[in-house]
Amino acid sequence: DKRVIEAFIKLLEDEEPDIRRKVAEILAEFDDEQAINALRKALKDPVPAVQEAVKEALLQLYRN
Repeated sequence: DKRVIEAFIKLLEDEEPDIRRKVAEILAEFDDEQAINALRKALKDPVPAVQEAVKEALLQLYRN
């Protein structure tokens, strides 16, 4: 459901890095172009742990 994906995408901008990191992991489960584009933007997150989670999520999506 697009509404679920959109809600998770909004959470990629949450002020709490742990939430952004977890959301990146969750979005890796959705083979959705909107989710992929949001993850690409999130590569610029200022927190290295979030960046790493985003990279892993994108790798997982590209492997599938």
